[in-house]
Amino acid sequence: MKKRNMTLAALALAILMAISTGAAPAAEGNCMGTAGPDKTTLSEPAQELSDSLYQSGSALFGKLHKKGKNMTISPYSIGMAMNMVYCGARGETAEEMAKALSLPEWASPKRVMKCAPEMIKAVRTDGSATIETANSIWTRIKVNDKYVSDCRKNFDAEVSDKLSKEAVNKWVSKKTHEKIKEIIEDDRGIEVILVNAVYFNGKWAKEFRKENTRKRDFTKSDGSKIKVDMMNQRSSTLYYEDDDCQMVTLPYKGGVSMSVLLPKEGGTVAPTPESVKRLRGKSYMEDVIVLLPKFKAEYSTDLKDAFESLGMKKAFSADADFSGIRKGLCISKVIHKTMVDVNESGTEAAAATAVTMRLGGAALGPQRQPKIFSADRPFLFVITEDKSGIPLFAGAVESPEYK
Repeated sequence: MKKRNMTLAALALAILMAISTGAAPAAEGNCMGTAGPDKTTLSEPAQELSDSLYQSGSALFGKLHKKGKNMTISPYSIGMAMNMVYCGARGETAEEMAKALSLPEWASPKRVMKCAPEMIKAVRTDGSATIETANSIWTRIKVNDKYVSDCRKNFDAEVSDKLSKEAVNKWVSKKTHEKIKEIIEDDRGIEVILVNAVYFNGKWAKEFRKENTRKRDFTKSDGSKIKVDMMNQRSSTLYYEDDDCQMVTLPYKGGVSMSVLLPKEGGTVAPTPESVKRLRGKSYMEDVIVLLPKFKAEYSTDLKDAFESLGMKKAFSADADFSGIRKGLCISKVIHKTMVDVNESGTEAAAATAVTMRLGGAALGPQRQPKIFSADRPFLFVITEDKSGIPLFAGAVESPEYK
């Protein structure tokens, strides 16, 4: 499937729920910062929540990334869906979730609920690029009316009492422009599903010329070489380099950018979304010859084990307390699916996450010769909404393919 533009779509963070048998705090008020579509910063609480997306995304990245395997996630989609679940958690369940999600100390479920509108508004672009986000709640049983009302208001959630895998999958497919057509394979025993969907479609601010794309060697983690379609352009862009790595940041039209982190041989930098955030702050404008492979990657996993290893245990047990939604609920699965397509024109991708619950419980740098940035070995990428700094997508590319 060849596309003229790269579109990045993050598919639904779906949360499937079933019923089980068995620092100084921030102000209570509105979380919103300066109103209006032209705001350039988040309020302090929302900025801290944005930072938590990098932290929790990096922690998950470390648990999921396997040497030699491509992997992509949407920190924003995972974070928003899990935050929606967290808003219904209480007691020790909420405490464990807050730690696993790297939430700030002040971030009670009530306060996170109040910050949700700003987090949703922050990723809307000026029309040059497309970022679409959506949330939904699907039920088979009666749940807390106030929780549903608050999610409608603050997460802009659609609500349906017609839960079925067919209905949820149809909704996800529509919201992700058919990039992920199925997130739920089996809805037996599932009583509630919470879903977040994110879709991004953007063109490079400076597109790569197709005639400059050539077959070149790419060295994989095991030392073997494969031929890849390597794009090529010279550009003045944000750049960083030290003894551990190189990083280049390529803008899309519409206030979104992709940072590509390339570890050096013998380097000790940890290639995570959080390290990209840190190095972006140290980047400077530089004349760079960029060689970047075209690639398509799909990824699917259950995040349950990763979250449990981060200390979120009660949420998956019969002792879970999601009484803010309904007593007896516990998480059974956290399914995440992604697809990304990067080519000369732009980016196309999709990511989906399903959490199932069951009964039972920059300054200018000096002028010099152009730097060479050749992504001819495994690299990390992060796609960020620039004004808010929110990480939309992140991935490790170990074996780029374009079919």
